[in-house]
Amino acid sequence: GEGFQLTFEADRLSGAFGCNRVFGGYRFNGKTLVADKLGMTQMACEDMQFEQDAARILAEPANVSWSSGRLTLANKAGAMVLRKVI
Repeated sequence: GEGFQLTFEADRLSGAFGCNRVFGGYRFNGKTLVADKLGMTQMACEDMQFEQDAARILAEPANVSWSSGRLTLANKAGAMVLRKVI
């Protein structure tokens, strides 16, 4: 969706999915993203489905793949596809 973002910097990630923000530590274990227990703001939003889905995906180790400028994070909770924006 428009305005959704996930930023990786050193050992921290941050993101915005809808009206809430997510933040915390992460590491890569091979091709698996392992996020620490992430913090998330708790504002009530009109449609929170995407951010709830994203939070579930980031709560578990996620397989990472990169293809055609798109990063896919996938695990048993679901999948999200992100595109790189410079």
